[in-house]
Amino acid sequence: MHKHNKRTYILVDGLQRGNSIKKYMTNPTEFFYDDNISDDFCAEILKVVGQEGKEYYPAIRNILTSFIKEQKTFKNLQYYSVSKLIADEFKAGYEPIGKLIDTIKNFFEERQDLYERIASTVIPVIVYTGEESNLPDIFDRINSKGTPLDQYEVYAAAWPVNEKYAISNSDVIEHIVKKYDSFAEDGYFIHGYSREEMRSTGKVNACLNDADKIRILYKNLRTIDLNVLEQAVYKAIDFVNNSISVVTKFKGNSRNANKIFHSKYQILSMISTTFKEMFTDT
Repeated sequence: MHKHNKRTYILVDGLQRGNSIKKYMTNPTEFFYDDNISDDFCAEILKVVGQEGKEYYPAIRNILTSFIKEQKTFKNLQYYSVSKLIADEFKAGYEPIGKLIDTIKNFFEERQDLYERIASTVIPVIVYTGEESNLPDIFDRINSKGTPLDQYEVYAAAWPVNEKYAISNSDVIEHIVKKYDSFAEDGYFIHGYSREEMRSTGKVNACLNDADKIRILYKNLRTIDLNVLEQAVYKAIDFVNNSISVVTKFKGNSRNANKIFHSKYQILSMISTTFKEMFTDT
């Protein structure tokens, strides 16, 4: 579509990757961690201040990481303050500060060089101009290599823009609003999203599973009252919870006090099986 002589595209695949790249390009220092500082560099810093010993590495990493986290870039920084902090930490006086400045400057300039190489990288994009109904199959084919997507991910990425369903659970609505708002805060425009409308009407996009019909599930949802469905799911959850509570509430000895006896996937499987047995004919 066109708006103010600009072409706008809907992102079908790559939201997480695109968002990660965007965040890094906006504030690369946010992704700088202690383990980005090697032992060799810590040893080099210690040599400047006349010390040695791995026990001092954490202090160096903490000072440098705290310093860079306060910045938004690796470029054109002033290193006197952080160099003095390190000199003071090891009671080295003022003499090594000049050398510390040069050493730390070279270290972070290498990070800036990496940032610029990433910034200059060309990312290939496939633009699709066909029918929206084909998007689930296209999305599935694009992601056929590498880590396979589960059915939820295929459906969540391909639900029709204009298909919405009314629910009454305000907690669910607020979770969806929070998710969409987080994208908006990152600079993404969510097509058709209105926080006020969602809260006032309770109409949201829905994502549920239905065996192999995941790609056309939205059509079946038109005949379902999602609020009744929600209560039915609660009944299945309560049944499973009561059935396995004798195990989940068993404390055993002190070594098993915090042990989880069922994985989340086992519990989800129990709930889905119970739900089907309870409501297959309703």
